[in-house]
Amino acid sequence: MSDDAFDAADYYSTSEDSDTLEHETPAAAIEHEIDFCGHRDCGDSSGWFLNEIVNVTVHAWKRNAIGDADWTRIGESAAEAMQEAFDDEHGSWDETVLRRMGVHEPTLAKDLAEVFQRHITNDGTQDPVFRCERVAKRVYTRAEVETMMRDENPEWFTEEVSL
Repeated sequence: MSDDAFDAADYYSTSEDSDTLEHETPAAAIEHEIDFCGHRDCGDSSGWFLNEIVNVTVHAWKRNAIGDADWTRIGESAAEAMQEAFDDEHGSWDETVLRRMGVHEPTLAKDLAEVFQRHITNDGTQDPVFRCERVAKRVYTRAEVETMMRDENPEWFTEEVSL
């Protein structure tokens, strides 16, 4: 796991198994760890919380692109589910019925894949975050965390405390 992979990641977290990948910078992930995980009393501005920190590990995550084969599989699964639902409610869904409806199964699967892709990616303008892989990690020392947090959140340090 390289520094390049860390720097090029899409999301960062202090958790190895993050369920929500919402931090776009290492600083934001560390801030969340400090602010929302009990290290910092929100009314305190003395920097005392740094006494509790030795090192902070930040994990870098990269989106896995949804490829053409994935979209094809999604369309085929949706077409199969539609066929089963139709069979359950209205009888057999066979080639004869499909031809009368002007639908061909491969075309239906392809059309459904395109519909899913268009809606899930917001008309292609946004990659969904469904699958990510951890590509790197970096350990920050207490001094690095302090420098980073002083830059990001100077209000946390209005009262100086000797550490």
